[in-house]
Amino acid sequence: MIMKTKIASINSEKITDALRAVNGRASKYVIDDFAYVNAIAEDAEKDLAKATIPKADRSGARVSYAPGGPRAKSYGYSAKSTKVTIERGSRDWFLVAITSSDVYPGQNERTTISVTNKQRAIIAGNALRAFTYKGYRADHGLGFNDGT
Repeated sequence: MIMKTKIASINSEKITDALRAVNGRASKYVIDDFAYVNAIAEDAEKDLAKATIPKADRSGARVSYAPGGPRAKSYGYSAKSTKVTIERGSRDWFLVAITSSDVYPGQNERTTISVTNKQRAIIAGNALRAFTYKGYRADHGLGFNDGT
C-alpha cells in the first residue's frame, strides 16, 4: 500500500497515515504509528548486528513483521492485524509494504528476516570460524576425520 519510504521522522506522518488507511477501524493487534515501525527497524538493525553482518553489507536485508493476537481463549475468531515489510538500504531502513492480515487467539508475533546470498555467506562463515575442518576419510566414507 505504500511506495518505498525511508523510515525517518521526516516521514512519520506519511507512514502513520498509510498505516491508518490499511488498519481502518481496527485499533488492537495492529501496527498503528511511525514509532512502532521505527522500533521494528531498530530491532532489525540489532538482529543484523548480532548476526555479525558488517554495516556495509546489510543492504538488501528484508524484515516482515506482524503483531501477535489476542491472549484470551474466549476470543474465538480472528482479528484484523497489520503486516509490514521493511528493507535495509545502504544506510537506512525503508518501509516497502503494509498489508492487512488476520491474527488468531494465542498467535505470537511473527518476524521473518530474509538475507541476501552474500549476507548468508557472512553469517555461515562467522558461525563456522569456531570449527576446524580436518578433512575427509575416503577409506571409511565417514565424512569428517576425527583425527584418528
